[in-house]
Amino acid sequence: VAFRSEWLHRKGRPRDMVLMQVIGDSMEPVIHEGDFVLIDQSQQEVHPGGIYALGLEDAIMVKRLDKHPGELVALSANPGYSPIVIRGDELETVRIIGRVIGMWRDFR
Repeated sequence: VAFRSEWLHRKGRPRDMVLMQVIGDSMEPVIHEGDFVLIDQSQQEVHPGGIYALGLEDAIMVKRLDKHPGELVALSANPGYSPIVIRGDELETVRIIGRVIGMWRDFR
């Protein structure tokens, strides 16, 4: 995937960005399986309601995050998926990879 250099620089530092293809339907209808998301790895501080890539155990997922005292809640856009509540020792192991700053899809 090619991006215009000027556009990337307006979004942040390109060296902090990574492109990831989404697998699964948990974020549909917002993000579809096969879509590409651009993640700014310098934006790891959680702002409630933002969409982030996070690592939990062996999985990397894209979720909308909410932050509450002593817990982090990962929300899917697809109502068929329950929220993931991260608290206690799990908070020490969750990795916020970065905030999703863009999304692209191919028309099928």
